[in-house]
Amino acid sequence: MYLLPERRNHCKTRICKKSLDPEFNEMFSFDVPFNSLSGRMLQFTVYDFDRFTRHGLIGNVIMRDLFDKSDLYSWTEYTMQIVGSQEKNDFGDLLLYLLYSPNEQKLYVTVAKAYNLRPMDITGASDPYVKVEQIYRGKRVKLRKSSCKRANLNPVYHETLEYDLPLNQVAETNLLVQVMDWDRIGKDDLLGCCVLGKDSPTPEGRLQWENCFLSMAQNDSNDQKRKPVGQWHSILSDVPEQFRNIPKAKK
Repeated sequence: MYLLPERRNHCKTRICKKSLDPEFNEMFSFDVPFNSLSGRMLQFTVYDFDRFTRHGLIGNVIMRDLFDKSDLYSWTEYTMQIVGSQEKNDFGDLLLYLLYSPNEQKLYVTVAKAYNLRPMDITGASDPYVKVEQIYRGKRVKLRKSSCKRANLNPVYHETLEYDLPLNQVAETNLLVQVMDWDRIGKDDLLGCCVLGKDSPTPEGRLQWENCFLSMAQNDSNDQKRKPVGQWHSILSDVPEQFRNIPKAKK
């Protein structure tokens, strides 16, 4: 649940297992000035929970003109039809974990696994590996790669890549993550990509980055208390325009 246009904060219900008619009976609240509600909307997004891959999107409901539906001083029951999700081009999904060590000034990126990648070979398979570029102020600082998994559309890596990242560079740093199909003879093909950081074109890419550094604002500098932040990403078919042909940073 989001109170649009703000997407930074959201609420979510518990999971109702094995039910097509779930009952939640849960209450949520948003901190918002009353005089700003005329320009806000409530968005409810319904998902089908999946333990092993990204949750399936069932549909959305957007409640506009809040004052037309309630005086907002008393409880109002309202029923709306869920709008089904539009079919999308599916290029696969990638599970990544982020962990930042303020003591070491290092960022650890764990490439966990990918799911449902595109077949690129005539045999109906791909040889995927993942490369992660650290980009600071529009320049490529460091590039690291995972191993290559031969003939596998659902590869499992669980490999951790390490990057030097001073805390004062976090706000201007992004990670370009590309899933590549290894080719013995020609150029490796792009299977899909995602971007992590404040300039990511996807909400998942921005949210994972924010959550990774959230405890920094709470002055939590104890590395042993910090846990990796995991997120499934629906990979994009092509590299976003602003992240193409990134030059190397001068040493």
